[in-house]
Amino acid sequence: RAPFGAWLAALSDASPPLDVTLEASGAGVVRLSGTAFVEADARSVLLYANTEVHRADARLREAHDRIHDAFFSFDRAWQITFINRAGESFAGRPRESLLGKNVWEEYPQSVGTEFERLYRRAVETNTPVEFEVFTPERHRWLQVRAFPSESGLSAYLRDITEQRAAQAALRASEARLRTLFEHNLTGVLLTTPSGRILAANPAACRMLGR
Repeated sequence: RAPFGAWLAALSDASPPLDVTLEASGAGVVRLSGTAFVEADARSVLLYANTEVHRADARLREAHDRIHDAFFSFDRAWQITFINRAGESFAGRPRESLLGKNVWEEYPQSVGTEFERLYRRAVETNTPVEFEVFTPERHRWLQVRAFPSESGLSAYLRDITEQRAAQAALRASEARLRTLFEHNLTGVLLTTPSGRILAANPAACRMLGR
């Protein structure tokens, strides 16, 4: 925690409303904002609380920067309030150029899409939403999870293109095997180790008179 002396010095030099930045031992660079009380003890408590809030906020932002999912947060006016590093890569723009901007104005191609419809529904109903959507401009499939709050909406976007491709390949393989099974002129039985028949193709049924 930053020494009380550094806190009080910053407070005494600041004019209300308080908005100062200082570098204090053990706390790093800290921005202090709010209302400064007259009593010294009250000032120190106020500064302590704000320091902890900013440090906690910095830790949360650092944690979001470490995840692989793109993360975006919006306020109630749909202004972008935070983007993590993966989100910055997804957006293809520096986050500094997007923070404070209205998402629908910056990305008008998203207006009328599942993004807008389900994001707005989540906020209006105060209910989380989860959906998968294909983005034609990126040729990617995304899994989207959005969580509303009193301050706005937080959304996690995960690229599931490879997962969807693997699922499609598996379905195609199963369809090919089913076709070979059904149209094979040789009788084919699928059985358990104990001999119980699980499936028989048409050729096997004809051979067995079934």
